Amino acid sequence: MLSVDSDATASALLRGRFDNTEFLALTRFFNAIEATGRLRLSNNRWMAELYFDNGQLVAATAYEERGLRALEFIVLVLPRAEFAFWPGPICTDRSLAMSPDEIAEYVRSIARERPGVSAADLSTDSVVALIDLPTEAGLNLPVQFSPREFLLVARLDGRKTIAQLAREHGQAHALKALTLALQAGLVTAHSRIGYHPSDRRDYLLVGSYVAALAAGEILISNSSPVAGFGVDLVVLFALLLHSSFSSYPRRGLLLALAVAPLIRLISMAVVLTGAPPVLWYPLSGVPLFAAGVIALRTLGLSRADVRLRLSRIPTQLLIGLLGLPLGLMEFVLVRPSELVTEYTASWPTLVGFALILVLCVGVLEEFLFRGLLQAAAERWLGAGGLVFASVVFAVLHISDGSFISVGFAMCLALTFGWLVKRTGSLLGVSLAHSLTSISASLVLPLVSLTVR
Repeated sequence: MLSVDSDATASALLRGRFDNTEFLALTRFFNAIEATGRLRLSNNRWMAELYFDNGQLVAATAYEERGLRALEFIVLVLPRAEFAFWPGPICTDRSLAMSPDEIAEYVRSIARERPGVSAADLSTDSVVALIDLPTEAGLNLPVQFSPREFLLVARLDGRKTIAQLAREHGQAHALKALTLALQAGLVTAHSRIGYHPSDRRDYLLVGSYVAALAAGEILISNSSPVAGFGVDLVVLFALLLHSSFSSYPRRGLLLALAVAPLIRLISMAVVLTGAPPVLWYPLSGVPLFAAGVIALRTLGLSRADVRLRLSRIPTQLLIGLLGLPLGLMEFVLVRPSELVTEYTASWPTLVGFALILVLCVGVLEEFLFRGLLQAAAERWLGAGGLVFASVVFAVLHISDGSFISVGFAMCLALTFGWLVKRTGSLLGVSLAHSLTSISASLVLPLVSLTVR
């Protein structure tokens, strides 16, 4: 239903809303009053503009599209929208000269070729995944694709958001192609943020993988490292195989979860090399960091998706200071392995050890768990993604052989995960995790040695 509010803003002469065919009534209205000015159409996601001169439509723009292509975008993508009209001289190239009857005929021609198409449910963070594709463009489809539109749809891999596709192919062109593909039933679209699984089987699926990880950790803590190694190896293989046959967002979580058994497999392999304990961290950290980056690129996640950005620096620094009391708690409750002795407690050694802990514990673990895994889990499990990532983090501490260690890890993960979700950055928790490890494994053991 068309509605008008002439007092909505001080700058716009008219503001209102229209539905479907009322767009034509709107153009006839401006023709009847011989209006000259700019008409903006938007639905809080997409926008286009029409320009009138004495009631005649003389120009249309929609992002990079102009003229009839822009008008086509309006018909396809903005069947229901809000409008605002600003009177005044036209300051754009005149690419059209259409009367209301010509506009109506053009709109009807689009409707005949591409009926019922709407982008109302698409948003910039939506991910579009290809379901099926005919061997020839337009084969047995209810809508007609141009070769360029068909090529864009054929290349969809279920990893990129609409915002990313728009940057690569142009906003208007990408939206037109995707709305046509949705109408034809070739693709599905869902939001990457807060997307929930369809039924309980999804929760049982990820729960079974976590249970298998826990079983491997229990075997390792009970002096059965070979059996635990075998369990982790099977879980890793199953996750990679399962993810290869899954679609987004399930594939994203399964691939990100594969980092968990990989952590244990690499760490056990490093121990077998006979290297000093302090070198275990960089020897395992380098391949794990590479695996994380590969997963990030494979899933099409950006740095912002996994919170690799600088924001609210003072707040992040304050969060980092939480590492001092947390380090004391870990030292008293968990008693982690000490990296220094009275024979190795020199300043160069301490600085080197501290740098290793910052990079290979604080930064790396936060990137893998609060960044990659939590981001992937939130896209499939919604708000439960934070808890899921925290549980996985805690499970990997079962091999420490202490319930206190597992409980502390769970509390730490929940706290860090919540802080990352609230601040949108890994900086603060990476600093806090680094200070926690340095305090518990370096500073406080050194203090206790000095006291003795």
